Amino acid sequence: MPSIKDGNKELRIRELEGRDFSQVREIDDLTLEAYMGASWDKYTEEKKETIRKSRKSEFDINVNTGYCLVAEQGNRILGFILAHETLPFRGTVYICHIAVRPDFQSQGVGEKLLTDLINKARKKGISKIWGGISVDNPSSIRLHGKVGFRLVDRKMAYLNIKPEVDT
Repeated sequence: MPSIKDGNKELRIRELEGRDFSQVREIDDLTLEAYMGASWDKYTEEKKETIRKSRKSEFDINVNTGYCLVAEQGNRILGFILAHETLPFRGTVYICHIAVRPDFQSQGVGEKLLTDLINKARKKGISKIWGGISVDNPSSIRLHGKVGFRLVDRKMAYLNIKPEVDT
């Protein structure tokens, strides 16, 4: 299994860019295949596109939210987070999706993505972060819990944060 500690390349978190589409799509497909098993391969390409979080039709919108991040080692993206500030109700960020290459899961990549998102939100005056979590994904529940999220119902988790700037 590859490790984020291999080699001299440091894990770096940066904002999502348009050039990241192919690697983000690859990670999205790998994680969906791992989550859905053999049923993923039975879907048509059209059906897969409705399930993916990295739909091409929405990718450029995600690039411009200011809250979508990638975890990168060298030139390889290991994970991503898609999030946006909810409008018109400013002060809350909603996490649409977080995914990490299956061979790099449980190595701190997702935690680093969430921590950087929280810090970025705090600096921009955000006071709440919400995220959808599937109850049949215990790894995601643990990951969100590590950084302070609380599960409020079967599908949602939240985190109250103290903004660094007044809203």
